[in-house]
Amino acid sequence: MVTACKDFSNKPKFSISAPFGWTRTDSIDERGDTVVRLKSPLGVASINPSKNVRETIALLVMHDRNSDPQRLSVLKNLKGRAIFFEQTGSGHKVIDGISSYWFEINVKYKSSMLLCTQRHYFLPKDGFVYTFICTCSKEDFEAIRSQVDEVLNSFKVLDD
Repeated sequence: MVTACKDFSNKPKFSISAPFGWTRTDSIDERGDTVVRLKSPLGVASINPSKNVRETIALLVMHDRNSDPQRLSVLKNLKGRAIFFEQTGSGHKVIDGISSYWFEINVKYKSSMLLCTQRHYFLPKDGFVYTFICTCSKEDFEAIRSQVDEVLNSFKVLDD
């Protein structure tokens, strides 16, 4: 697992927007990393509420990480927590002028037993790795791609 950023005075500055109707929650996790969670609306506005998988987009900002070991650590952790794991794609995408690496998986976690699709993006910039984790039920993932793109296109690293 990753270690904490102990230098809290050196938090990155960035902006990110939630899709219309989604909620945003900002926090610091137990490791000291910045976490932004974007959640889809519940109920009728949700893509498919009968699936019991709430569409989410999480942004974790980790200090002084190299994206390759981070990506491999995430993959290993996900496989260890899953009863089903299938990597369905990978590639590169430019987000805010930053070359990012992404991978997509279908996964069923031991804790929930629900099959979901996740896409993880890793953007290294100025001693931080911005990690986006987009989650949805497998059947509905195509339906949120435009919202995922909206969030990624809204992301900007800000100068001091």
